[in-house]
Amino acid sequence: CFGLCEISSLQARDLQSPLSDIVNAVLHWSHVSRNHFRSKITVIIEILIRKCGFSAVEQVTQDKYRRFVKSVAEVGDVGPILDMMAVIMENISAIYQTAKIISSVPNISYHKK
Repeated sequence: CFGLCEISSLQARDLQSPLSDIVNAVLHWSHVSRNHFRSKITVIIEILIRKCGFSAVEQVTQDKYRRFVKSVAEVGDVGPILDMMAVIMENISAIYQTAKIISSVPNISYHKK
């Protein structure tokens, strides 16, 4: 987490100088098939793209890793959509829980008739 936290706390201007070293060091490990490890690499590349821009990251990326970086950038574009879907699902869950509570309360006006 230290490396990820360190990168996410830096400003774009602080990342410009070491960007090439960071990108190529991280991408060197992108072939590892362990999902948790590869997902951390993806997150680091997403942060770098968000902070420095896709063109800056692509410019310092070795040719053999360009497809991977491009795929990370394309998938990163759906982030806001997924965030919105998560909010909607939380609201649906809250509405469902409220409906369950309300349905368990007896309707007093019905019993008076």
